[in-house]
Amino acid sequence: MNGRLDSLVDMIADVKDQVGKPVISIITYYSLEELPLVKEAVRKFQGKGIPTFPSIERGAVALKNAFDYYRMRDSFSSE
Repeated sequence: MNGRLDSLVDMIADVKDQVGKPVISIITYYSLEELPLVKEAVRKFQGKGIPTFPSIERGAVALKNAFDYYRMRDSFSSE
């Protein structure tokens, strides 16, 4: 699984670099047996500069907060 995980992380990191837009990952788990793989995946995504969230809701809140911050920052710089 490590090879597939590495390939997936690299592919998503390449997309992030190409599009120049924020990219996040959502990694959920349903059992404690999945936790070691989840921790490894989170570490790899974060190592590539891709924030990782445990649910769609938390990821959406983070994106909205980032959007609001940059919109407010840009409104101050245009004055």
